[in-house]
Amino acid sequence: MSGKRFPRDARLLTPKAFDEVFRAGLSAGSKFFRALVTRSPTAQARLGITVPKRVVRAAHDRNRIKRLLRESFRQQRAALPPVDLVILARGPIQQADSAALRQDIEAILRRAVALKPPPATGTMPVCSSPTSLDPASRN
Repeated sequence: MSGKRFPRDARLLTPKAFDEVFRAGLSAGSKFFRALVTRSPTAQARLGITVPKRVVRAAHDRNRIKRLLRESFRQQRAALPPVDLVILARGPIQQADSAALRQDIEAILRRAVALKPPPATGTMPVCSSPTSLDPASRN
């Protein structure tokens, strides 16, 4: 049963993690969703979901959309590179049936991964060349 869950380490949990994706992420769009993607500082794909009230008024509809997004991500997670994804609902999403949403979710995941985001920002400086670390080359 544990393989069918959406584990905590597969989620973007903090506002800081969301802000990093919003600040540095590349964007891809579809009829019902917009995806922002950056490389993940972890070794696996992580997902953040935003379904605003101004787009989907009813809580049960927002929850349905989030469930569909989580399930599609969970099914494709093993094939995804280590990226942080934030998916935002948009457009006439309330009128869409579950099959149309699933198809659009799969399309937006493919487009988002194809963007080839730049490496995640870290605290370690990037070494310009391997010889710059060699003590013999400092002479």
